[in-house]
Amino acid sequence: MEGIVHEDPVSLLGQGMDKYQKPPAYVKAKANLWWRVYQLGYSFELFGKIDEEIELRNNIIRNSDKIEWAGTYGRKYVFIAVHELAGCRDDHGLLKPDWELDYRRTSLVNIDPSFPIDVNKFKLAEDDFLGKDDISIIEWILEDYTPNMNEYLIRDEINGEKGPWVLLDGYIGQTDNELNRDIYIYISSRIFCRI
Repeated sequence: MEGIVHEDPVSLLGQGMDKYQKPPAYVKAKANLWWRVYQLGYSFELFGKIDEEIELRNNIIRNSDKIEWAGTYGRKYVFIAVHELAGCRDDHGLLKPDWELDYRRTSLVNIDPSFPIDVNKFKLAEDDFLGKDDISIIEWILEDYTPNMNEYLIRDEINGEKGPWVLLDGYIGQTDNELNRDIYIYISSRIFCRI
């Protein structure tokens, strides 16, 4: 089964997930993961042949100039199961490292249960965050400008899709070579449960 995933997805499930040492927590998490993959409906009988064909095609494409390739069904089932198990482990405090002060979700964020579909790209922020061109670079830096991001945090609609939508994580980068200005804005939101 690991051949259809190419990496060890269990390593994304928190501290102590070492595939070489295989501690008891790793063995249990791996068993839970594969149990869930099969419970979701994956089987070699149903998907093994098509997954082999996809991998063969991917190998040919990787060796050509094309950069588009498709994920196997097995990989998609594993990604779904990893996210579910990560959520469960996070609920029990097993996902976050002891040394990490703030919360970070798993780095595996490109889950796509469709097969295959292009990502719909659009610009959420159209504003010019680089400031006016009638002030010098020194004045621009010293004015201590902090962009107002409130209008981007909660939206009623995004790209024709009704919301409300909450921005959890984002990045904006703008450059103006003539003005010699760059700005990088990182948005990281937190959601808290009222008790």
